[in-house]
Amino acid sequence: MKYRRVETPEPAAVSIRSNSAPMIVTAIGFFMIILDTTVVNVALPTIQSELGGDITGLQWVSGGYAVVFASLLLSGGALSDLFGARGVFLAGLGFFAGASALCGLARSLLELNVVRLLQGIGAALTLPAMLALLAEAYLDRHVRARAVAIWAASGAVGQVAGPVLGGALTALCGWRSVFFINLPFGAAAMLLAYRGVARSLARRARSLDLPGQLAGIAALGLLAATLIEGGRLGWSAPPILAGFGLFIFALAAFIALERRSRAPMLPLDFFKFPAVSALLSIGAIINFAFYGQFFILVLFFQQAWGASPLAAGFAFLPMSASVAAANLTVGPRVGRIGGRWPMVIGQLLCAAGYLGLLGVGPSSGYLEILALFAIIGAGGGLVVPAMTSAFLEAVGAERAGIASGVLQASRQLGGVVGVALFGSLIARAGLVRGMHRGQAITAVAMLIGCLLTLRHVKRGAPARAK
Repeated sequence: MKYRRVETPEPAAVSIRSNSAPMIVTAIGFFMIILDTTVVNVALPTIQSELGGDITGLQWVSGGYAVVFASLLLSGGALSDLFGARGVFLAGLGFFAGASALCGLARSLLELNVVRLLQGIGAALTLPAMLALLAEAYLDRHVRARAVAIWAASGAVGQVAGPVLGGALTALCGWRSVFFINLPFGAAAMLLAYRGVARSLARRARSLDLPGQLAGIAALGLLAATLIEGGRLGWSAPPILAGFGLFIFALAAFIALERRSRAPMLPLDFFKFPAVSALLSIGAIINFAFYGQFFILVLFFQQAWGASPLAAGFAFLPMSASVAAANLTVGPRVGRIGGRWPMVIGQLLCAAGYLGLLGVGPSSGYLEILALFAIIGAGGGLVVPAMTSAFLEAVGAERAGIASGVLQASRQLGGVVGVALFGSLIARAGLVRGMHRGQAITAVAMLIGCLLTLRHVKRGAPARAK
């Protein structure tokens, strides 16, 4: 594999202050894309009242975006390496913004679901290019750690601010505004990226692995779609069993193709390094916890407590604030202290917070949940920038595009699994009991992540995949 670099600055010559454009545009883009994973949920009842449709149709308004997003992330990473991160970032962001406008103009639920799939394509192109831009712009490890911390904080804020912003926009401007809000963010990021971000420094001197792309898309798409529908149809239903069978077949075909390919989309040597596999698993656990618990708790606030969608959204503000505070306080120091202990401490805090939620019920007070949300948010804020920086160190900046696609795909699939599993628990055991079972499972998953971190993530930078 050969790479060509041009206009490469010396690591010591580039700081965030002297070259802030890559950090700003990636922060705006990440905020917008992650915001879209949660902002729509609060507006779903209003969408149904205006456009009609059943519960399954509403599930795909949210789930269809996640399915396409997850299944195309590997392709987005490969395209970023092939054509350059800056060009793919601009193209993906423009595609995402255009699809957002079409979502806001949709006249039926079916039309909305179709253009939500297009949104997922734009997000999958844009997200892997972001980490590649940061890796190219900030070659010094300490500077890159600070940039990644700011980038991670912007996504965390978008993730948790979605319910609040979605409730406010729906109440004041109607449901279509939750999609139109993407347009000014997208325009600002594209303009700044075009004018302030240098052309990508690395290009992969080979052709696109089309058979691998198609097999990877099929495998991830089948898994995500089967998990979403499994919560509705039941895990033993024939279509679900068939879906898992097809996923296994597509995955086997993908692995066989990648082993034989001269220029594989996903270098399988990534997985020869325990640190890389461990970090991918931890990324999946983090999103498994957040999206699964977010899904449960939004229902709990509205159905068990009788809160309005806007009030339910505001309940997550303590989590958002503590995530951002932890990102910005510890994240910039990850380059000096390493990612191991921030990840361990963060996952222990999350496990403690989720175990504390086992005592929450319909008669609990909000102050009790507020403190637990702050603990969980602080824990997540410690883990994500440390995990991301450690992963970039493990794979190397020259493969940041495809590597970030792999990392984000594992995280998005973790979220799909969380929502599907916890939704199934609620359906079978009832809201409160199903919520508590899900929180116990989440705490155990976090402890498993701690063990993986202690076992495979060493002090300083992990072993790099060559």
